Amino acid sequence: MTIFQYFQKRDSIQNHQPSGFIGTNAHERVAATGDLFLRQFSNIWLVFAVSLWILEISTTPHVQYPGAMALFVGIAAEAAISYNRMWLARYFIVGFMSAFVLIFPFFTNGVRTPALFGFAPLILLCGWLIGRRAANILTALFCSFILIFWQIEAHHWLTFDADQRPPTEWMLALISVCVITALAVSYMIKNIESNFDQQEILKEQLSASLKQTQQLSDALETVPSYIYMKDDSGRYTYVNKPLCELFGCSVQDILGATNEKFLDLSISDDSRKNDRRVLELGEHIESEEINVIAGTNETKYYWVVNAPIRDASGTITGMYGIANDITERKRIQIELKQAQQAAESANLELSAVAKFNETIMLNSPLPMGVYMDDGQCVSVNDAFVNLVGTTREAMMAQNFNDIKEWQTSGVLECCIKAFTLKTPQQLEARFVTLTGNEVFAECRMLPIQLNKGDHILIQLIDLTDRKLQEMELSKFAFTDALTHLPNRRMFLERLKHAVINSKRSNDYGAMLFLDLNKFKQLNDTHGHEAGDQLLIEVAKRLKLTTRESDSIARFGGDEFAVLLESVGADPKSAFENASTAANKIKAALSEEYVLDEISHHGSASVGIAIFLGDKVKPEQIIKEADAAMYEVKKSR
Repeated sequence: MTIFQYFQKRDSIQNHQPSGFIGTNAHERVAATGDLFLRQFSNIWLVFAVSLWILEISTTPHVQYPGAMALFVGIAAEAAISYNRMWLARYFIVGFMSAFVLIFPFFTNGVRTPALFGFAPLILLCGWLIGRRAANILTALFCSFILIFWQIEAHHWLTFDADQRPPTEWMLALISVCVITALAVSYMIKNIESNFDQQEILKEQLSASLKQTQQLSDALETVPSYIYMKDDSGRYTYVNKPLCELFGCSVQDILGATNEKFLDLSISDDSRKNDRRVLELGEHIESEEINVIAGTNETKYYWVVNAPIRDASGTITGMYGIANDITERKRIQIELKQAQQAAESANLELSAVAKFNETIMLNSPLPMGVYMDDGQCVSVNDAFVNLVGTTREAMMAQNFNDIKEWQTSGVLECCIKAFTLKTPQQLEARFVTLTGNEVFAECRMLPIQLNKGDHILIQLIDLTDRKLQEMELSKFAFTDALTHLPNRRMFLERLKHAVINSKRSNDYGAMLFLDLNKFKQLNDTHGHEAGDQLLIEVAKRLKLTTRESDSIARFGGDEFAVLLESVGADPKSAFENASTAANKIKAALSEEYVLDEISHHGSASVGIAIFLGDKVKPEQIIKEADAAMYEVKKSR
């Protein structure tokens, strides 16, 4: 529905609202009409009954029953109406009159009684007060009584003195009148009900249309668009609330006025040009307008839709339009265009900077490579190629998602995190190059923008020399330089772990403390070189006689220690198993040593200390094993 059609429909509905009784259906409305007639008829009946009774009293005092009975019926009907028993009042009136007309012929001229023609108005009254069905029943009753009167006279059961026409003619005339009246009454009431039905349907349709029109009217008042109608001279005939607020005027001030009153057409006359095209040429326009509001001097941009209004003959009688404020959108478009121009200018500068930076990267001694967000390498310098041990072509063909060393070292995870979080990432990693060299490097991942796409710059700082020095220092700190066995500090750390494992598994562990016999004699006789050779040979024999899970350490001088784990579930079996291991070690160390040209026979004293869980501290275990070793040494 166009706006013009809406206004036409609104005016049509307001000028053709239905009138009449309000009811839920035609029958109720007919009944409502009958109720109104009944109240008026009952009042007339009372006046007639009182007048008839007074007349009878004054003229025939001995015959007062017709007036009295009529008055009684009228009072009864009024009482029923006052208690809202309309149906009872109807039956009082119709019943009394019907009974009177039916009984009266017995006392007059039978079927030839002229009063029987009163059946016709009675049928009409009954149909109007009670309904079509009651009128049809009453008609059948009247026809039956007419036939009865006719039969009575035809068989001379009763004789009436009358010089009228034969009874058969009266019977046919009366039945014809009753039937015709009944048909007329039925047709009349049916038409009335049909008319009421049509009025009800029209009323519902018009009510629905009014509701729809009101909803549309409310919507037009609340939408943010500016909606208006003009006549063929360009004067406003309708404006909605937003347009009133825009002009800062009431509806009455705007109606009948033209755009000259509200817009500064000397600056921009877009609206006047568009109105002319619609009203004079009949064009349908959708275009952008620039208007300057006269009251505020604001420049506004609108997207307007204007169309002509034509009458039945096709003559243009006016126009309607819808305007949407696009000032903010226009401002954003202008700013975006300016930003785009600035970005293009900046891109030219960045392109030059990027070329300069690429030159620096390619010639930098620091290993660097550039990767896209899908992991593909796009640039790499010589330093990176030399560190990895491959060619530039091989690096350019790489995707960091496929590099196994990066997957296991955590480099790949940091690359993905740098892309996802847009923040620099850093870690130290160890990996083996394609040439088999072990490399330690500090890896830095820096997110960058290159050619309007997300990239990362990976820098590698070679830490290999420093890491090797640290490992060497660590080795000196925890390893005996002569035998390359763990020293006392390393052994203590391993003993602490063994104590924890013992508590967890509920198995005993054991420590063997060894001291070499005749070591001082060898040193004094053949010198320290021979002593060092002996210590190296002892370390070799200890490795051969113990399990891989056992730990061997040199405490210093000629003292060694062996850590045995899971030697038994109870103290007795644990000590026995530890003693078996100690005897095996003593046997191996008692065999002959050939040190260059020197033949040496030695032995070892072994002390045993067993432990379970963390009941005894590691330092105490060492003291107990040392004390046990000295006891063995004394007993030799």
